Amino acid sequence: QLGSCALRTLLATTFMTAVGLSLIALGQQTDWWSGKLMGLAIPCLGAAVAYLMAAWYLKLDDLWIVLRRPQ
Repeated sequence: QLGSCALRTLLATTFMTAVGLSLIALGQQTDWWSGKLMGLAIPCLGAAVAYLMAAWYLKLDDLWIVLRRPQ
């Protein structure tokens, strides 16, 4: 199970990285993000959302265990 979890985590992380780098490149080419804060915030938020979507799709239960609030 550890190998399967590690592979799924690697896939989700690769997807997150691709989305983040694409948003950075898009912002630099089109000058959509004005200012340094937006140039950092939009790619970071996009990458975080991409990771959560990939984790949900790949059924990474470990992530939800960490994010779950203590009872």
